[in-house]
Amino acid sequence: MKTQHTADMANTMTLLDRLKNEMPEIWGQAQVVGKWVWLEFNVPPVGKIRENLKRLGFHWNGQRKCWQHPCGVPSLRADGDPRSYYQVKPANELEMKDAPPPAAKEYKVVALRECPLPESLRICETPDNAADYWRLHVATNPYFNPECECLVVLMLNTRRRVKGHQLVTIGTMDMPKVVAGRSKKCMTLPDKAANPSAALAGYLMAVHEEAVRRGYRFDASKIGARRSRGKLTETRGQLLYEWRHLKRKLKRRDVKRYRDILPVKIPAPHPLFRIVPGKVRDWEKGR
Repeated sequence: MKTQHTADMANTMTLLDRLKNEMPEIWGQAQVVGKWVWLEFNVPPVGKIRENLKRLGFHWNGQRKCWQHPCGVPSLRADGDPRSYYQVKPANELEMKDAPPPAAKEYKVVALRECPLPESLRICETPDNAADYWRLHVATNPYFNPECECLVVLMLNTRRRVKGHQLVTIGTMDMPKVVAGRSKKCMTLPDKAANPSAALAGYLMAVHEEAVRRGYRFDASKIGARRSRGKLTETRGQLLYEWRHLKRKLKRRDVKRYRDILPVKIPAPHPLFRIVPGKVRDWEKGR
């Protein structure tokens, strides 16, 4: 017979499983406090995220400044911060300890919709081609939110013919990056880059260091071990364009941080980039 403790934790694990399947973009931010599940955001989540949290049974705690789910455990008035006397675990750590032994799974890939291509986009050889594809088939899709970072993989065959694309993730807040660009910017590797994966790993490590400095969670174990020593070239015009874009968003979302960075006229670029004279990239719209 199950004890009340076992049943309570079963409710917690069930909720975490639903959160991972239905809202994977924020699952990694969840914490288990005692048997409750807490979610904290550095900036208020968009309306769609809030609606989904309420649908799952979360409620906003104005005193704690976080979203909470009791997981069937009665709510008692607490003196002080519950995290000071209840055990606190990240959701992914609890899953690793309490989940059943891992098992391989069989998957199938299915096409979701057709994306007609004009003659000019059937072959993708330049960042401009990729940006045109983005504007045609990603930015026009209902899931696209220009206020969030959106990662999409464009799939090509060996002859660089476009086969389709896949949405990888939609973020809930701005990533701490400047020159890396908004989600639609294309990162082009130097012609002599022997290992594109190493260049990407070098970029992500700098993002990880900044995320840690700001108190975000960023799993560095998923970044490749090899690091590129090369530099990617970017124009000064693009750097300043990205800086203005970031300041506009912070002015709406985080006034304090906006005021903190306001005196900075020219920001330091991501260490992977070498800044050269030049204008804003052609793929930017409304510049």
